[in-house]
Amino acid sequence: EASLAGEEGQVAPGPRHHLHTHARAPAGHQPDGRPPFGAVPHGLPSCKPTKEATMPERPQLHFPSPYLLPTAHLAAARLVPMADGAQIAAFAYVPDAFAHTADAELADAAAQMPDPVLMLHGNGEEHGIFGQVIDAVCASGRPVVAVDSRAQGKSTRGTAELTYELMADDALAALAALGFGKAHLLGFSDGAIEAIIIARDHPELALSLLFIGANLSPDGVD
Repeated sequence: EASLAGEEGQVAPGPRHHLHTHARAPAGHQPDGRPPFGAVPHGLPSCKPTKEATMPERPQLHFPSPYLLPTAHLAAARLVPMADGAQIAAFAYVPDAFAHTADAELADAAAQMPDPVLMLHGNGEEHGIFGQVIDAVCASGRPVVAVDSRAQGKSTRGTAELTYELMADDALAALAALGFGKAHLLGFSDGAIEAIIIARDHPELALSLLFIGANLSPDGVD
C-alpha cells in the first residue's frame, strides 16, 4: 500500500512552488505554495474509501471458546438423584487397562484402580472443559470422576437454594454413586470453591487439593 508518511513520521509535503516576491499562492494553498494541510500530494492514491467500501460487522458480545472433549474411555455416565429433585450428571473415565472390568462392573474396577481425581468445573461450563486433562490423567493410569454442576451440562437445577456447600455435597454424592470413596480434588473457579469446601468439611475424603481461581471469601477484595 502507498504510504503518506515521510521521514520522521510526518505527512509528506507536496512539491514546493518557487514563488516570486509578488506572486500569490493558488487559492486554498498555504502561503509558500504547498497544498492545504491534509491534501494528498499529486501522483499518490487517495485514501478515501470508495462507495463500495463497507464498515465491518460489529463483533458478537460473546465468543464461545472451543475445547477438546475427553477421548479417554468413559466407563459410566449416570444421573444421581438428590433430595430436592435435582439430577446430577456424573461421569467415570478410566485407563484403558481397566476398561473391560469397568464396563462389566465399575465398583469392581474402582477397588482395583488408584484413587480417582475428582474434577469440578467453573460456572457456565460442563465437565468436558477438562477434556485434555482427563485424557492425561487416565493415560497416567488413574481414573477420573467428573461432574456437571447443577443446571449446567446434563445436570438439572432442583429446588434447593444454590450454595457452594450444596454443590460440594452434589460432587461427593456423585463420587460415591460411582463406587469411589476418597479422591484427589481438582477445581476451577466455582469448582475450586467446591473443592476447598470438600477439603475443609470432609478432610478424610480429600487426598490432595489443587484449586485454580477460587474466591471463597471476599475479605481481601477492596
